[in-house]
Amino acid sequence: MCAFALIGLAVFLRSTPLFGREPLRVATYNIFAGNPDLERSVRVILDADIDLVALQEVSHRHIDVLTSRLSERFPYRFFPESGHSDGPALLSRVPLANERYRPSKRGLNGFAFAEIDFDGRQVQVGNLHLDPIRTWTLAYKLTVPWQVLWQGAHHRSELTQVSAELRPMMATIILGDLNTIASKAAPEEFTRWGLIDSYAAIHPHGNSVATHRAAILGISVGRRIDFIFHSRELRTVDSELIRGEPSDHDMVRSTLEWSE
Repeated sequence: MCAFALIGLAVFLRSTPLFGREPLRVATYNIFAGNPDLERSVRVILDADIDLVALQEVSHRHIDVLTSRLSERFPYRFFPESGHSDGPALLSRVPLANERYRPSKRGLNGFAFAEIDFDGRQVQVGNLHLDPIRTWTLAYKLTVPWQVLWQGAHHRSELTQVSAELRPMMATIILGDLNTIASKAAPEEFTRWGLIDSYAAIHPHGNSVATHRAAILGISVGRRIDFIFHSRELRTVDSELIRGEPSDHDMVRSTLEWSE
């Protein structure tokens, strides 16, 4: 077989669904609704060499650029419906099934769900963007102490909504921006569900890092608020943070395989 044919075969195999022993590379990345240079964020996504990425804060002005620049790498895409601005999206190298968006009943954002075929087995994926602490107006700033007190209850309500969308006894990946600023309700609840914190599985002191860059009076107040969780049918081979500028969030990328 000539060299050109071999190259063509390699490209074809890399663009087909995941079968055999190839791992699944997934990521979560809040691209920031006010992104000043979306092209740089596109390069972050392409350079990460991933099979599925959950994006948050995808505005309608982003969709055309993301589609034109990423359609070759991710032929399967699910964007927020019209009227749901700055929502979650899923971009995938493998086919998406049962895609759906659910606005949060208690928060500003919402959730995107889908199913994929990984090595001949179904996996359900949930892209979450839990309710944030609101600080972008003076009125919101004045209510921050009360928001801090209520955030855990709001998140638990949102997680009840998420739970109702998930099929029991099915391999699961939940990832996204969990906004764990004042409450650890989401990580605690997912652990109670039996899910594994992918980054912490590789980095035992993972909570000491920040995926969100924020500062008050020059003092960093960033936290790890972007997570990948998975059920025990899957195993984390590797997990890392990738610098996400110009977004104020970094990307979290994990390599997963079946645990059996």
